[in-house]
Amino acid sequence: MEVSLGPLPTELHDRIRQWVASDRWAGPETAWPDAVAISGGPAWCTLLDPDGGVYCWCPWDDTVTPIEDGPRKVLEVVIGAKYRPELAVWLPAQPAGALLCVGCRGVGWRDPSGPSDVCHACAALGWLPPER
Repeated sequence: MEVSLGPLPTELHDRIRQWVASDRWAGPETAWPDAVAISGGPAWCTLLDPDGGVYCWCPWDDTVTPIEDGPRKVLEVVIGAKYRPELAVWLPAQPAGALLCVGCRGVGWRDPSGPSDVCHACAALGWLPPER
């Protein structure tokens, strides 16, 4: 699936800086990015920095890995937007001719009550780009 976020909208830079100032994920003495958690579970945490960098923290080896722009980054920001709705302005707009995702019936989640079963087929958007 070909979807991406592109550059972080200007209006989100300051908002994310505010989140980092109040909810910074790790202390400033660490080598990790100045970031805020936008999603996570028992075996990972997804982080967002004020420049639009998205990272995955792995507790098993205590590493922070950048997530490149594409379906996985979109999916992580969709999950983050569920808890930080301001992030929704960064999500790709549904293009004309987009197809309803049959995996989630257009909802983006297999269980709409929470992120526990997000739809990976559509990067949690509920639609698929038009076929070429």
